[in-house]
Amino acid sequence: MSGPDGPRANIEIKARLRDVEAAARTAQELGARGMGADRPVDTYFRVPTGRMKLRESLFTGEQLILYLRPDEPGPKRADYEVIPVPKGGRAKELLTALFGVEVVVEKVRRLHVVGDTRIHLDTVAGLGDFSSSRPSTSMATPPPSVPRASTSTAS
Repeated sequence: MSGPDGPRANIEIKARLRDVEAAARTAQELGARGMGADRPVDTYFRVPTGRMKLRESLFTGEQLILYLRPDEPGPKRADYEVIPVPKGGRAKELLTALFGVEVVVEKVRRLHVVGDTRIHLDTVAGLGDFSSSRPSTSMATPPPSVPRASTSTAS
């Protein structure tokens, strides 16, 4: 997540799962701690560059997540910034009016953690079961090709 040090990056590894329960058992056998299940709803907005979504989560509340990631198969770097959004505000309404909604993704996410790596076992509505692993690294400054998202707000 974004913190006082600004943008972050991670390497995303995603795969379709045939058996989410077997994947959960394997994660635990490898020493992962089960952190519980969440039901995040991600609303993606139409933006000209990268991706922007509003996540509504039981674990983290509401967050605006901006990120750049190549659209290609296999492991990939994602540069991102997470901005907390006040719960119950008008963020979704305003972002929808400004950008329009691309898609809404609802899932059940079972989170496991090994060291600094998060393992997500997701059951995505209408799409199936997926695993994603994200070892995080903090970035004090983004690479030149990644614009830094502003965290200032105007009320």
